[in-house]
Amino acid sequence: MRDSRWPDEKILKRIRRLLKAKGRLSESLLLKASGMPSASTIHKHIGSYRQLYERLGYDLDDCHIFWSDQCQRSKRLRRALGEELETLFPNHIAVKLSWRGGRSILRIDDTFMVSILFCRREPLKAGCCWAATPAPAERECVTLICLLNARFDCVVHYYIVPRLG
Repeated sequence: MRDSRWPDEKILKRIRRLLKAKGRLSESLLLKASGMPSASTIHKHIGSYRQLYERLGYDLDDCHIFWSDQCQRSKRLRRALGEELETLFPNHIAVKLSWRGGRSILRIDDTFMVSILFCRREPLKAGCCWAATPAPAERECVTLICLLNARFDCVVHYYIVPRLG
């Protein structure tokens, strides 16, 4: 259901004004600016941030990954990985959803939980490193670290660590 207080043109006008004032746009800038529609209103009316930027004619580098796009991609990857592990070990692994339903966590033999953590390659001045931020509630869990490819859509390596603490 669309919010009638926010016709599409009013949303676009406010965001154009923010772009003119700041000289740039970002998801965090849109979320922090006063007088802006909420993220859910933008998504209901316009679509993803990528679609919003296209509609505004605002260009970003091709390598820029939008946080909301990445969240959806991570959800799909996490769900597929959980389903694959459940199929491989049907009597030992059950996939549970976090209290918000966004993150999957593995329940092993009804005794302990395993967090799934995706890592991406981060460029540095002297090479690169793998970077990830564990969910605070999952820092004490055994963790399945999944290293992702450059497009962030496929796991290329897996590692198990006792806990990230």
